[in-house]
Amino acid sequence: MTRKALCSLGLGPHAELLAVSRPTFAAYAARHGYELVIPKRLEVERPPAWAKVKLLRRLLDDYDVLVWLDADAVIVEGSADIAQALGADREIGLVGHRRDDQLVPNSGVMVLRAGAVARALLEQMWSARHLIDHPWWENAALCEALGYSLPGSLADGVRGRFYRVLWRLSGRELRPFRQARESPFMARTQFLSNEWNSIHGDPAEHPRIVHFLGSPLQERLASMKEAVATTAKAPL
Repeated sequence: MTRKALCSLGLGPHAELLAVSRPTFAAYAARHGYELVIPKRLEVERPPAWAKVKLLRRLLDDYDVLVWLDADAVIVEGSADIAQALGADREIGLVGHRRDDQLVPNSGVMVLRAGAVARALLEQMWSARHLIDHPWWENAALCEALGYSLPGSLADGVRGRFYRVLWRLSGRELRPFRQARESPFMARTQFLSNEWNSIHGDPAEHPRIVHFLGSPLQERLASMKEAVATTAKAPL
């Protein structure tokens, strides 16, 4: 029997977000045979976003399939099991959002099939200490592990300011986000339809999971509550 876990975290201010999204996670987990794993706390000596990597790596030893959902995501249509969307030859499933001519991997919703590939990916992400305070946090480490070069405008210090000035003057990103090298992880990664991680900048026509990232906390809370209320009229 396949052991499956649906996991999330709501640390610090994100506990308010999780209080809204958790009922949709619980209903989905019950429907598709997942154990719901949401620790109340997880010690991590990094910005809270990195706790995701630590938790997933720990759970890989106990489950065959892991589904991760950020606390600011809401399941609005739960009839299909996201794990079934992952091909038999792939260990990593996530949505990529269009940025110029590239797909930007989004770690807010992920499917991991337990094994050496997923384990190595999480360990490489955790070892990217130079990205601990990057504006994209663990998502930057994921992109780098998949072979991408990160935007120069997001670099820290003088280097980042230099690229941002050039961007404003030229109207284009002079060191853009792009796939710069081969990655053994990319061959085992599947980009899922954006219905599984619908965001404001890349909305799905018929979303299954809506992810309210990037806006101030209170705006996210209001949007999430509205999504949950709308979903309640058409049960999962």
